[in-house]
Amino acid sequence: MKMVKVMDKKRVVLNVKDMDDIDKLRDSLYKYLVIDLKNVSREVIEYLVNNGNKYLYSFKALDKSSCNYVEHDVFVYAENIISKIINEIDKNNSVYLIARELYIKLGKILSYDINIEIDKNEEVDYSEVNIIDNVWGSIYKGMTTNKSVCNIYFYLLSIFNIDNKIVSINEEEYGNMLNINGSSEIVDLYSDIPYVKAGFKTISFSDMDDIIDVDKKIGYISNYYNEEVLDNVLKEYDNIDFKSFLDIINKYINIYDMSVLEIGIILNKLFSRYCNIKNIYINNYYINKGNKQSLIIIRYKDKRYSYNYNKRCFVSISDSDFNNLYNNNIINLYLNEEVVSEYSNVLDEDLCKVV
Repeated sequence: MKMVKVMDKKRVVLNVKDMDDIDKLRDSLYKYLVIDLKNVSREVIEYLVNNGNKYLYSFKALDKSSCNYVEHDVFVYAENIISKIINEIDKNNSVYLIARELYIKLGKILSYDINIEIDKNEEVDYSEVNIIDNVWGSIYKGMTTNKSVCNIYFYLLSIFNIDNKIVSINEEEYGNMLNINGSSEIVDLYSDIPYVKAGFKTISFSDMDDIIDVDKKIGYISNYYNEEVLDNVLKEYDNIDFKSFLDIINKYINIYDMSVLEIGIILNKLFSRYCNIKNIYINNYYINKGNKQSLIIIRYKDKRYSYNYNKRCFVSISDSDFNNLYNNNIINLYLNEEVVSEYSNVLDEDLCKVV
């Protein structure tokens, strides 16, 4: 898949929002289409899906246009997913429920990509970043950035005529400001992706008392969030060994669909609640062959564990196997990973569930 940046925009770029703009495509000079995410009609999108193979696609969110373009097959793939999401939404639901359901659905299909994190890599493939920064490229790849997921959520909310805009939360983070029933709220889907994948309470959507009822209605949960399910399961144990604890986590949380960064966030939350965290370290490695395949390794006391995506479970790693992988440069650490060689055997004063 190629990513194209357009430098000369004279008579080759067309801003598109309605069928009048489609009529202009009779001018063969047009090659690059900028889709107005707020105002484009589904009729236009359907036309381009079926007839737009000659064009490359970028977007405009409010008054800001992207210069990153993706090819038609990427556009079609992503729009098919968007159409599926649209068709699954009950249009009779309240605006609030629709906004929440879109939030959850996007959180389930998009992931963090450690290989485009500047603080984790000596070199970053910026062509890959450009693809993921494109609305359709992000959905196609299944990976996202903070800004990209804001644009995607903005697009889907706009399809349902839900008033929203992209706002700056701080110097490095963006969110979506929802304007619903006269009230405004800033949500940060990017921060919530790990929690949505885990079936946990979200941390950046709403603290309304009835949010659990909303999540039941849209099918996000049946009765309880998964951290509550885990809490109830672990109440049955006076203590539990670490590997069994990981197995229980894997049983109730869909770890398989999470990236290593997302797994780390969720494990840290659970370790902080149930374990002596002085003895636990989580590190991200990559397999040093071809494209970087990431690998999470958890060290508890003097043992190591990892999540095996092929087996869909946590596995133990012996010292000899780890040393062979690391010393022979088969795996390497990502940048800025804290690694320790000695561990404290002193337990926290509070009761530690995991031993």
